[in-house]
Amino acid sequence: MAGLACAQSTHRLVRRSWDLLRAADRYTIRLNGPAVVVDCYGAGDGAGEDVSEKPPAATGAWPFERAAMILGGPERRPVSWRVAVWHRPDPLALRIALSGVEAPLEAELLFELDASTGLLSRNTTIHHRGAGPDIDITATLAFWYGIHEPIDDVRCLEGAWAQETQIRHSDGTTPLVLESRAGKTGFAFQPYAALGSKTSTYLCQIFWSGNWALRIEPSPDGTAVFGGLSDWQFQCRLTAGGDKTLRLPTVLFGRFDGDLNGRNPASARLPAQASS
Repeated sequence: MAGLACAQSTHRLVRRSWDLLRAADRYTIRLNGPAVVVDCYGAGDGAGEDVSEKPPAATGAWPFERAAMILGGPERRPVSWRVAVWHRPDPLALRIALSGVEAPLEAELLFELDASTGLLSRNTTIHHRGAGPDIDITATLAFWYGIHEPIDDVRCLEGAWAQETQIRHSDGTTPLVLESRAGKTGFAFQPYAALGSKTSTYLCQIFWSGNWALRIEPSPDGTAVFGGLSDWQFQCRLTAGGDKTLRLPTVLFGRFDGDLNGRNPASARLPAQASS
């Protein structure tokens, strides 16, 4: 965190919202209390407008408490954060260092928008500040993305025995939970989903081989895509005297115009079967 601090002037540390822009796409990254959420906008959604200096607002119908990055203790209380320092190493990347408001935790987030594919990657690490009580983390959220147009098609891999690569379709109007509790990606659901609207396709993939969860939740205002590590029997203790770091799964998320059959090279990194 010290390296980031050298790169910023103190008057910029109160900022809690940032934009990453590529062509007609805009990813607005917001911190509000316990949550770090990303809203994805395309052409016609004000993608050319810089809203990063505006104060964060509630995103659609989802309260920020539901998008908490960390829950701690047996009561599973959300851990709220403040910005310690942030840095833009280049126009398509953002590093944020967060400090727990009440819990002695620190988090480092790296967002990188690939110029050639339009895929946004997120990496998150969490560690103890070095002073204060031990913290038992009982749930995490590696990502939360908001889509602001109606979704009418969701595709994932079937997950049935001997049909692992078959495509499962849904109309996007009901919540969907994909999860593995087997400690591996395994023969069931894969940590991948494609969501389609009338004009766009959104892709999401979790890079993780252990227990994971991916949730898709529609609302009148759009669709939320969120997940990461599975909360099933999850517990991680971070101590003041230890050097343990909790690293959340790397996640790719991207939007492009058209359907999967007309996709751009962005989807080359994701399962090719989903275009079937």
